[in-house]
Amino acid sequence: MDVYAIAAIRHDEVDGHVARVRWGRFDPSRRVYLEPPREAGVDAVIGALAAGHTVMTAFEVEGLHFTGAQVRRAVLRNGRHTIVNAGSIGHSGPTLTDLPEF
Repeated sequence: MDVYAIAAIRHDEVDGHVARVRWGRFDPSRRVYLEPPREAGVDAVIGALAAGHTVMTAFEVEGLHFTGAQVRRAVLRNGRHTIVNAGSIGHSGPTLTDLPEF
């Protein structure tokens, strides 16, 4: 399975949940994107999660990329789907709320 990293997010203007991402395939052992991050709807992330891929946040510091929290799919009260932090116990890395907005 592949690992994907989210570099930035865009919130829905109405409900404030994540609606779009900038993401790409990522190699956590080398701390590099295997392809340039591209913009996609949250449905693409949900599809990758459903296919068994790992999706996490990533942050650039002085040219190096560091992974943060994993994300998971969530169903909102109105039935819409979005992504949220997976809530890994003991994980202290940055989360979706720490990502830059675009």
